[in-house]
Amino acid sequence: QAGGIDIEFNATGPRISEFGHGKPILELAVEEFMVPVDTVLRSQFITARAAARQMLEQGSGVIIFLTAVPARAPLPGSSGIGAAYGAVENVMRTMAIELGPAGVRVVWPQHR
Repeated sequence: QAGGIDIEFNATGPRISEFGHGKPILELAVEEFMVPVDTVLRSQFITARAAARQMLEQGSGVIIFLTAVPARAPLPGSSGIGAAYGAVENVMRTMAIELGPAGVRVVWPQHR
């Protein structure tokens, strides 16, 4: 009703204290490990999917994803957030392949 969606960007995530950042993986509770998956991955998927549906109808739009280094270069104490960001990167690559031909771009900053 309010018009189209040109850009979607979601930068939500948990506080560091909520997911045991810095804890060795063997000391990390399952619940702490899952916090980034339940917040970062879930919210990225929900908002990108909702925006993509509208963008497909209009034949254009840009979805911008944001992740971090632990997705590709694991660091000690970053297993939960690294797993969530790695999964987000898989989702964004899949969306880019599926939506690109219809005029919807999926982009993300490249970290080295």
